[in-house]
Amino acid sequence: QDVVDWYALTFKDTLMEHPVEPWFSSLVSIEVIFQLPFFFLAIYAILQQSKHPQKRTIRGDGPFKSLCIIYGSSTATTLVPILQCILTDEETNMSEKGILLGFYLPYLIFPLWLVLIAVSNE
Repeated sequence: QDVVDWYALTFKDTLMEHPVEPWFSSLVSIEVIFQLPFFFLAIYAILQQSKHPQKRTIRGDGPFKSLCIIYGSSTATTLVPILQCILTDEETNMSEKGILLGFYLPYLIFPLWLVLIAVSNE
């Protein structure tokens, strides 16, 4: 809890300040239950691909394709209200917004990249 408080105060991330908004807590729950486990599965698949390029671990077909589309779509959808809150927060300046975007945008870029892998290999 102290780390979360330090982070929220240091980087002016109002989403992480207490009390946390219920809508944000629900998105965090989705992340912990669904998105985080699949993130590690996808990283594992990518690492296996780099170790064994002749084995096409990452392909745009089968279960991995479906999971990439679901994961990427879910994550991108959850980030829309988060990014909107960051960009419209009147208590932060442009520099602080830029830092927060630096924290949050990778959570959008990686999942969308997985969606591209899935749909580009029809």
